[in-house]
Amino acid sequence: MIFKSPIKLMMLGFLIFNCSAFAMVGSENNSETPRGTVTIKKNHEEDLTSPSFVRAMREAIKKKEYKSFLDERNISEEEKGILGEKAGDIYSELGFHNEAILTFEESLGILNKNIKLHHKRIAKIYVNLGNIYRKTSRFKEAIEKVEKGLAIYKEYALENQAESIWALAQLGHIHKGVGDYKKAAQILKEANDLYEKHYPDRYSDISWVKARLANVYWESGAYKEASSILEETLSVYRNHIPQDHEGIIWALTHLAGVYMDFGFAQKAKDLLEEGLDMSRTKLDKDRPDSGGIIGFLGNAYRMLGNFEKAEAYLKQSIDYYTKISLESSTEHVFLGWSKGLLGCVYRDMSDFEKAEELLQFNLTLYQKIYGDNHPETGRTVVDLGQVYLKKDKLDVAENYFLRALQIFQPAGYPETYLCFESLADLYQKKFNDLKNRGISQEAEKLKLKVSDYLEKSITVLKEKFPDNSPHSARVQLKLKKLKEN
Repeated sequence: MIFKSPIKLMMLGFLIFNCSAFAMVGSENNSETPRGTVTIKKNHEEDLTSPSFVRAMREAIKKKEYKSFLDERNISEEEKGILGEKAGDIYSELGFHNEAILTFEESLGILNKNIKLHHKRIAKIYVNLGNIYRKTSRFKEAIEKVEKGLAIYKEYALENQAESIWALAQLGHIHKGVGDYKKAAQILKEANDLYEKHYPDRYSDISWVKARLANVYWESGAYKEASSILEETLSVYRNHIPQDHEGIIWALTHLAGVYMDFGFAQKAKDLLEEGLDMSRTKLDKDRPDSGGIIGFLGNAYRMLGNFEKAEAYLKQSIDYYTKISLESSTEHVFLGWSKGLLGCVYRDMSDFEKAEELLQFNLTLYQKIYGDNHPETGRTVVDLGQVYLKKDKLDVAENYFLRALQIFQPAGYPETYLCFESLADLYQKKFNDLKNRGISQEAEKLKLKVSDYLEKSITVLKEKFPDNSPHSARVQLKLKKLKEN
């Protein structure tokens, strides 16, 4: 074999990573990157650093022929360790998460024999492993792997290098996944500050971090802050970054999610359809469709009343996350999310049996991952309460709404408005029943309770939502009709 010297082995790995057309986010090309040719000889020369080689490797992985691909080229063990970094990325991009983990672990086993030579690559592989564990909802392992990578960067005094900052950002993103929003925001802000100080022209990486920080704000209920950051991030992506970049799709999807929480379903649908079209036409056509963007689009169609399309998209999302869950032997958190959204579709279609089953699955999974008092759990509690409200199981529904209110109100979450509105709807039913039965005095007491809950809901909406939010208009109309009754 040709690659006997450490310098050539380092060059191979460096160039494999930078020449790839499919390099992961966080690896923006540097115009000063040195280029060279490193070849192995068989019956002809083959450049292991060329885009054509990486494409051939990708095709082999897609056909599940990666081992024979290496064997045919007489790749040495150390070269296999270096190539494993890119191969693991490709497996992950194609949705083969177990294969990605095995490839990365095998690569680490080889490269750790010469950690002084390969420390940067080893650190990055640990971070990429952590990212895969995050994707499969194995958050404890994800944190352990990324922290291991960060420790290597620190040991070799590389804390301010781009790769180390990127690893820090990944750690923040993982903490968001387990619902530790305070820690996630702290870490992501630190990563953003480091990027802006040391790499102000890395628009893609900075935008990625800002978008994830916005995601933390969104999930923790700071909708207006999230919307502002995501709109800014989307503008940067459109003006400074190639339009086939994955980041723009992520920003479109999550800005759409905020718009849906504001009640702007049509606006959200338009962004999601743009993102879905981009993912299918501008990115690698062989990559699996994101279960996330499809799930969001299904929810947008639900809000617009198109239940047929909503059901179709959400079933696709469920299939996507079911596959990931089966591969990782761990129920993916977004499997619960997508099933919960489909449960809301069936609730709105008055198919309460299906709705309850799916939402109970969602609730059980969220309680397992997040705990009983987490806002993600609380959102599902409200959705289930609305099923029981529609089924006229008012006492059960009230318990769910009050339980959710105990989660949201003390921390000032915007979903507090929905708890108050739902309680108002519940007491409106009780009021209507008493009024129809001629029990006027008791009915008037309930009418005051309905009015009080609606007023409280409006107060939260004025503080947390845009003035033109459809939610505000809906609740104000309910209060107007109540006063006219």
